[in-house]
Amino acid sequence: KGPTKQRLSPLMGFVEDLSSCKQLQKEIGERIDEDNNVRDNASKTLSKLRGQIGVLERKVLAQVRGKGESPTTHKGRVCLEIFPTELPKYEKTCLLIGNAETGGMLYVEPTSVIAMNNNLMELRTQEAAEIETICWQLTSMVTEELPELQRLFEVLVRLDTIVARARYTISV
Repeated sequence: KGPTKQRLSPLMGFVEDLSSCKQLQKEIGERIDEDNNVRDNASKTLSKLRGQIGVLERKVLAQVRGKGESPTTHKGRVCLEIFPTELPKYEKTCLLIGNAETGGMLYVEPTSVIAMNNNLMELRTQEAAEIETICWQLTSMVTEELPELQRLFEVLVRLDTIVARARYTISV
């Protein structure tokens, strides 16, 4: 251990005083998952909104399925995908809300779920606003730590350069 420690002592100066920004890591880890999505529990508001969205989505889907139909989603709205020839069958109970890009299918929204779909869209808008708020809060925290993060980056670049030189020297 002694000789190795002596050989590495020049490197120890680089790493001894490194801060790891533990609080920033904790805050980001609590709010952002491993897939870079904002966690449901990132804020009480977001948790509540996502809960409401889940309940309402299940209600809308159950109502459409209850009529013997297979629901799909078009632009965030629960609807039915039908062939153009089927439109007359749905004219009295559904609202035409769009068509597939290929042109072969139409999307119709049952009138019985329009209000719930509107509520769902409003909740999703609120969810997006809350996600943006959370991201701005994290951005602010990162900004506060920016000088330390830049210093850490510079130390890592120096260490990487030293390791690269050492590997090159060993390989020659």
